[in-house]
Amino acid sequence: MSDDAVSLGELSTPGAVGGTGPDQSSGGPHLANTPLAGLAVLDLSTTLAGAFAAQFLADAGADVTQVERPGGTALRAFAGWPSFGRRKRSVVLDRTSEAGSAAVIG
Repeated sequence: MSDDAVSLGELSTPGAVGGTGPDQSSGGPHLANTPLAGLAVLDLSTTLAGAFAAQFLADAGADVTQVERPGGTALRAFAGWPSFGRRKRSVVLDRTSEAGSAAVIG
């Protein structure tokens, strides 16, 4: 992995790399007793349906990390993006590069 690549394992705090920040972060004490508490989900979706599905998982307590391409996801142009991006942390990775692929695959 190159020096500028971010390992997904390094994301210990919401908003660590271009993330949403603490007010919209996943997890927290208010989600501790939810059905999916403790489940980690990697959101690689590029469509509105995928973002919506990942939002449901986050609402059910899953710790969702959304992987966006450099420049951000095109989904941010939708008026409903704040709703679909809630309770998710976000990281920017170029999945077409060797380092980005290695970060996603592990």
